[in-house]
Amino acid sequence: MKILSRYPWIISLFLILSLATWLATGLLQAAPEKNQPKPATTPVPKVRVQKISPQKVHQSIILYGRTEPSRSTVLRAELSGRITEIYATRGQRIKKNAPVMRLDLNDRDKQLIYVEARLAQHKLEFEGSKSLSLKGYQGKAQLAQSQADLKETEARIAQLKKEIKNTLLRAPFDGVIYDRTVELGDYITVGEQLADFIDLNPLIVRGNVSQQNIQSIYLKQKALVTFAGNIKKTGKVHYISSMSNTQTNTFRIEVSLDNPDLKILAGLTTEIEIPLKQIDAIKISPALFSLDENGVIGIKWVKHNTVQFSTIDVIKTEADGVWIKALDPDIKIITVGQAFVRKGDKVDAVLEHDNIADQSS
Repeated sequence: MKILSRYPWIISLFLILSLATWLATGLLQAAPEKNQPKPATTPVPKVRVQKISPQKVHQSIILYGRTEPSRSTVLRAELSGRITEIYATRGQRIKKNAPVMRLDLNDRDKQLIYVEARLAQHKLEFEGSKSLSLKGYQGKAQLAQSQADLKETEARIAQLKKEIKNTLLRAPFDGVIYDRTVELGDYITVGEQLADFIDLNPLIVRGNVSQQNIQSIYLKQKALVTFAGNIKKTGKVHYISSMSNTQTNTFRIEVSLDNPDLKILAGLTTEIEIPLKQIDAIKISPALFSLDENGVIGIKWVKHNTVQFSTIDVIKTEADGVWIKALDPDIKIITVGQAFVRKGDKVDAVLEHDNIADQSS
């Protein structure tokens, strides 16, 4: 201890040598790590894919429409008088020329009997005047007067017959009494509205077509109309407007539907599908749609174990899926795991055996 206290540099030298020895030992132990194996690479993600074969489907134009009567008219009074009989109630289906209601004759039948008697008299007077005129016993003025009396009486008879006929209002065509604004005993005047009459067979479905699609539609083209409850009826295009609506820039079209039992009513909202050309398409669930980095809707699929992204072209929609234009003959759509991979990623694709298109057929 006396030596250490006399020579303190000995302690410093000892500490320096000890530190150098410890550092050298650490370097020797760390050196072999350079030869250790590298850690394993990140595993390739697995995704489940489904192979869907394209099918031939009709590319369609889908419109939203509304049913309307093919014809409608308002029954109006041609005479003044009191309603004495009503034959048809509101909502009743009646045939063409069937009686709807009757007005009071107001002695027109008795006036007709009287005027017809006067007609017989005027015929005799005219024949007599004509005979006398030929013999020179009567002038032309008397002959002309008797002839005028005869024509006036004939005109009055024709007028009375027409008025008597018009006291009975008949259905102008096969249809339905949509509404009636008068009741038994009401007094009506000339031109007064009595009832609304509509024709529901055929039934008209009206829709509006965009400028882009109007050139694809033609008369007598087949159209499929779907009502609430998935009730479907087939009709034909029977009218195409020649001018667009100035506010919407759409063209009005009308589809005619047979409705013999009148079960389909006017005023119903519908979906109109007009098939166009056939195209290769696949049917998928909307749940398989994805978004790319720019927010574009499409689907992710796999080719050569690499994720692909393609935008979609919707052909038509159905209750259980969406038909989109086919992208690849052997497309394998990612059904599970598409949210965790991006375009260009390498994946381990596990093929499903079920085919969505087969399930839907």
